[in-house]
Amino acid sequence: MNESLDLYRRTFLGEGSLEQPIEKIMNQFMAGNQKILVNLKTLPNHKKCGVAATAIVCVLNDSESVFHLDYLCVNSEYRGNGIGSVFMTQFVIPHLNNHYGKHLTLECEERLMRWYNKLGAKTLSGVYSSRLGDLPAEYHLMCFLSSSSSASSENELTASQAQQVLFEVRRRFHGMSDYELIEKVIKNVNENEQEDMMQASGASATGEKSPSSPSLMNEEEEVVTMVYRWIKDTCI
Repeated sequence: MNESLDLYRRTFLGEGSLEQPIEKIMNQFMAGNQKILVNLKTLPNHKKCGVAATAIVCVLNDSESVFHLDYLCVNSEYRGNGIGSVFMTQFVIPHLNNHYGKHLTLECEERLMRWYNKLGAKTLSGVYSSRLGDLPAEYHLMCFLSSSSSASSENELTASQAQQVLFEVRRRFHGMSDYELIEKVIKNVNENEQEDMMQASGASATGEKSPSSPSLMNEEEEVVTMVYRWIKDTCI
């Protein structure tokens, strides 16, 4: 247990972090509100087994058909060897999806969404992305759906159910008692239109631009999305 929590500390508790302190995770675990799953292996350059990966999972009250993967930590000595993928696909996902018959949700930044997609997670549509306080990172809600009939009559997780999961995790486990819905404006440039405009303006095949092309390149489309910005009301 100490090794698992130390791996969590090294992975998530950097300067300015809003993640849970180790004492709170330990209290939640002892109260049965969190599960801690551990992958033990003989670490490189070590003679005894050590913690190669740890998953910390929230046991939800408001969404009884769902577990939430709050943290996934992989020992730095194993990174790049696929240990995270093996841990998830051979133990964490089947254990929670099949043994317990529950869906498994998680939040991640956009840069990790492709990795979780490859493991089988689905991006949930109709669910706003989320930010913690003024931190710039945006988190997207994804889900490993259980095939068990006990999880849901249609083996699906609706947008409203997913949003309920997000609210419980933010409020009950992370001490975020308030939020606001904000607009985020994205500047999008259509690459196909950009190329057509460059050709029409006389840009060469080598990529050389004509004097008029910069003004055309600056034509952008504004896309507005909605984001939950969660406000830390209490010390977590």
